[in-house]
This record gives sequence, C-alpha cells and structure tokens, in this order.
Amino acid sequence: LEAYRTFQRIEASNASEAIRAGRDIGDQAKLVEMSRRKLGNRLILGFTTEDADDIRDALGRLLATIEDARPSFIMPGDAALIAQIDSIAELASGLGVAFASVGPDDSAILNALEGDLRRLSEKFRLLQENMTEQGSRYIALQGETLAASYSAMLKLSIALVGAIVSMLALLVLNRRATWQANYRADHDVTTGVLNRRAFERWIEGIHFDPQATKAVMVFDLDNFKEVNDELGHMAGDHVLKAFVRNLVASFGQDALVVRWGGDEFVVVVSTDGFVEAGAVTLLRASFQRLQSVVRFGDTDIDIRCSGGAAVWPSDS
Repeated sequence: LEAYRTFQRIEASNASEAIRAGRDIGDQAKLVEMSRRKLGNRLILGFTTEDADDIRDALGRLLATIEDARPSFIMPGDAALIAQIDSIAELASGLGVAFASVGPDDSAILNALEGDLRRLSEKFRLLQENMTEQGSRYIALQGETLAASYSAMLKLSIALVGAIVSMLALLVLNRRATWQANYRADHDVTTGVLNRRAFERWIEGIHFDPQATKAVMVFDLDNFKEVNDELGHMAGDHVLKAFVRNLVASFGQDALVVRWGGDEFVVVVSTDGFVEAGAVTLLRASFQRLQSVVRFGDTDIDIRCSGGAAVWPSDS
C-alpha cells in the first residue's frame, strides 16, 4: 500500500507528459518560425494566398498541440506556465484569423503580421525556458518520491520473491503429484510394469507397420494359486516380481511388458530381421528361459508358465 501511494504521487506529477508536451510544442514552434522567415522573404519576392494558407496551417497545428499539452501541467506552480500557454494560444488564434483575410497586396498588414510572428516566436522562447525549468522540478519531485519509496519497494520485492518461490514450489509439487498419480494409474503396483488399462489404451492407438514384424505373447503362471495358498501372498508377489525380471531379461528392455491381471502377462516384442520360422525359434528359446526356480525364505519355488504367440503381420 505504501508503494502504491508513492507511485500515485509520481503519476500525479505528470513528468513524462509534461516533458513530451514541451517537446511537441517546441517542434510546432520551429514550424511557425520557419513560416515567419518565409513571410519575410515573400514580402520581398511576392506574397501569395498559398503562403497565407501555409502559415494558417502551421498556426492551426500549433493551437492543437497547445490544447493537447494543457492537461499535462496541473501541479502547483504551473499557473504561470498555463498563463503563458493561454497568451500564445490567443496570439496564434488572432494571427490565424488575420492571415485568413489578408491579401497579397496588403503590404502594410503583412509587415505588421510579420512582427506579430516575431513576437510569437519570442513568446515561444520564453515558454520553452519555463517548461525546461518546470520539467527539472518534476524530475526532482520524482527523485524525492522514489527515494522515499525505496524501503517500501524493497519490502514489496521480498514479498514478491517469496510469493514466486512458493508458487514455483507448489507447481513442482503439483506436477510431481500429477506424474505419480498418472504413473500409479498406468502401472501395476506389485511389479511396476504397465497394467491392463494402460495396455488397452496403447493397443487402441497403435498402428503396426506392415513392413515391421512384431510378436504379441500371452503368458500364464502355472500353479500360482497354490503358491499363494500354501506360502502366502508375499511369496506370490515375490514370484511375480521374479517372473517379470525373467521376461525383461528374455525379451530385452525394449519389450512392452504388461500385467494383464492376476498371474497373466502380455509381452509385445519386435522380431525385425527374422524370417517367420526364425522368429518362432527365437520365441521358443526365450520361453524356455522363463522356466526357473526362485528362492523364498527356505523354500525353492518352481516358476513354470504356459503361453502362446501371434506374429504380425502373418497372424494379423
């Protein structure tokens, strides 16, 4: 709140608007001075109605710029500046009306108007000096308010950093929790391989390449129910984990291993580079390696399985 109030005071100074207004008025003043010099030359070479139109256009742009600049000067001490602006606007407006009715042969009037343009340029010179001085005051005011707000901004920065760090921490925790939830939803808790839900989603989106060969295998552990009944579920989980390790060792890390449910597993493996007979031989050899013995406590448990395979694309 302290920082907000400080910046409200800075905005109220209108420093940037005042400086820009002074620059815009200065640019228009240069155009008016060029018109005055042009008028001086034309008084010698011959003045035309087009010259009068050019001068009136320059004065019109000047008046518009002054009106746009007026709201920028609202601070205490701007009253004298506003009075100068009003005086210049009044003189410029009168000159615009005069140049609308003057004729090319009215040399006396044109000489008088040339003098008025000279006075207008002098007023501009004084106005720009005062604008420069007022702009310096504005800048000093900004410096004072910024210095006063340093402590508040430091507190605000610390608070913002704390908020950002907290937000990032929450995002990291949320992402981690989301990843863990998705992982648990797609993976079997006991063995860590994909579950049936994830495999069904994968199989729905797969498009087998006709040029690539793959084997889809289904395995069922023999006598798994007896292991659970006689030795308990911990022994059954131990057998499942050992069997999954055998699957990965037999078919490689690139094989897709899925626990379909209970003691049933699905494996999808590439057989590229093998003719169909060679692929069948490879699967049979891998199948033999799945028959093993695992030790649980003081008991040796035989791991035996039944299974079958279909080869893409011949068994499509």
